[in-house]
Amino acid sequence: MASQEELNRQNQLNDEKNEQISLEKELIAILARRAGIDSSILNDQQDISNVLKDQVKFLKFQNAEKTLLTSLTTKINNIARDSYAISEDQYGLEQTNNKLTKDKLALEASLSLLVQQQTKFSKENDKLSQDIADSIKKQVEQTKTLLGNLNGIEKTSNAVSKNFGVKTFGALSDITKKIPGLSKFSEPFQQANEAARSTAANIELGSGKGMSKFSKGLSGFTAGFKALGPMITKALGPISLIMELIQGIMQADKETTELQKSMALTKDEASGFRMNMASAAASSNNLNITTAKLLKSFSDLNKQFGFITNFSNDTLVTMTKLTEVVGVSSGAAGNLAAASEVTGTSFESNYKDVLATSYQLQMQSGVQMDLRDILEQTGKVTGTIRANLGANPSRIAAAVTQAKLFGSSLEDVAKAGKSLLDFESSITAELEAELLLGKDINLEKARAAALAGDQVTLAQELQKEAGNFSDFTKMNVIQQEALAKAMGMQSDQLADILFQQEVQGKSAKELRALGKEELAQRLEAQTLQDKFNATFEKLKGVFADVGTAFMPLLQLLGDLLNIVNLLLAPVTDLAQVIVASGRFLGGNANAFSEINFATPKAYGIADDAIIPAGYGDTMIKKGKDTIALNNNDTVVAGTNLGQGNQETQRTNQLLESSVQALNELTKLSSRPSIFKIGTDEFFTSTSKYSYQIQ
Repeated sequence: MASQEELNRQNQLNDEKNEQISLEKELIAILARRAGIDSSILNDQQDISNVLKDQVKFLKFQNAEKTLLTSLTTKINNIARDSYAISEDQYGLEQTNNKLTKDKLALEASLSLLVQQQTKFSKENDKLSQDIADSIKKQVEQTKTLLGNLNGIEKTSNAVSKNFGVKTFGALSDITKKIPGLSKFSEPFQQANEAARSTAANIELGSGKGMSKFSKGLSGFTAGFKALGPMITKALGPISLIMELIQGIMQADKETTELQKSMALTKDEASGFRMNMASAAASSNNLNITTAKLLKSFSDLNKQFGFITNFSNDTLVTMTKLTEVVGVSSGAAGNLAAASEVTGTSFESNYKDVLATSYQLQMQSGVQMDLRDILEQTGKVTGTIRANLGANPSRIAAAVTQAKLFGSSLEDVAKAGKSLLDFESSITAELEAELLLGKDINLEKARAAALAGDQVTLAQELQKEAGNFSDFTKMNVIQQEALAKAMGMQSDQLADILFQQEVQGKSAKELRALGKEELAQRLEAQTLQDKFNATFEKLKGVFADVGTAFMPLLQLLGDLLNIVNLLLAPVTDLAQVIVASGRFLGGNANAFSEINFATPKAYGIADDAIIPAGYGDTMIKKGKDTIALNNNDTVVAGTNLGQGNQETQRTNQLLESSVQALNELTKLSSRPSIFKIGTDEFFTSTSKYSYQIQ
């Protein structure tokens, strides 16, 4: 049998063997991940470096050459060693790409210096110089080979870093790191980025031959997405998910309560209204549309018009998109929404028609405008102008655009039109202008358009008859004022309008045709960060929508609190009885302890007292007579009881109500606990909703 010492020695040998096997496996894994230059290139470079260093040692009086050649070959040697050690998991990293670029520049500089030194030594006649020249030549060739390999590695590494999956998850990691409250998601996205990069590197290094760029990008994205799921769950954790759900319930309750107050609804009606908004948000298929944002649009409309609006869900969705994505003000979007409701047309369709109508006029003139501003100005048109244009958003947009092409605003054009409708003064001003300018001015069509409320034609006619800025600058002051008066304007106002036209004319260009859907897509474009923020808001909105389903639990909690208050009422009354009884006892709380109810032979003394029930235990003795009371009897002893003393009467009332309450509690305790909420009955045992205390 082996001794303990032999067993210990054998165990030690086993441990050493296992450690060696582990190291060998780790070495194999490292070599498997290595994806740098070939070992033969490194070996050749090291051999040439050693030979060249030995040769330059024998140079005499050439210290500068010694130092330079030694430095160059050492630098090349180091680059070769680092390039050999590049592993697969380093491909696509920014620091890898930067180092490869730096090393390539260093090799190119070294090549120039080596060629210069080779030329210099080859001109010498001694054998050592010729040998050094030959070695430098080999070093040049080897450096070129190394440089070619680095070019290939750099190309592959850049391809990995530009992979769609790698870029996407890398950008998301950077964005979440900079947004307060979202930093915990940065690490999961970084892990997804690394998974995508690993897959992309594997593809670029050999397994992706024949794959298209799209397929490579999709493979990287898929790998990153698979890694993202567990990491997101880990980042949130079950506690965080529960907290998000609780916050969602609280948010849903807050919104529902606000609906109750603003619309005078019941809790159930308000909850149903909110669920209707949640359904509209979900069916919109738009990340930017959430229940909370729809409710905000609904609230803004109510405040704007001063009553509870009844606009369709589709109208609310489009209004929310205009305010949250496009950037139109709530007031302007509200007016556009109202116009759509009044005319019975789709707000979404009207919004896109506004863009198409305005852009068509812009194409005709070659002057491009910000469509967001057109939407904003169109939404702000009210009063008579809106009425004259039939509250039609497209017609209003055309009038707004034409007024801007005139160099003015729709409001100023309308004011000019009013001046033209003062026919006598307008015609007189027109004749005076013709006389002073020596040319014909015809404002008849402009007056007809002003009378019809046709703001588009009015702006076009004013623009045609006003001339241009160059002609205006050549007029004297009296002529300028006469022309402006004929147009229904002030001289300064007309001068600015004509100057604006001049600027527009200089910047005019041919605009390519775009459909209204394309225009809307460009107007609704978002940055990557905007999309990510919208995604996070949508996620929070989902939690709040899910929370709405738990609203009955909050209602149940409120009803339970009411029941607790009911049960506490008799206890409060009993407390008041005890306080009042203390007053009977002269405020002496120890008076009860002075009465002995158990021993007939002993007795206590009290001026006023309450003696609890107890058959046979409670005895009343007066003179020779002794009375044993029933167990259910309670004795109240006091002076002048029931004879008008208010404190006594109050105590009796409290005592009576307390006894009644206690009797009711006794009845409740003899049957299963039950309470009702609406038409539903709740028991502590079995019913439609059953809850068992564990």
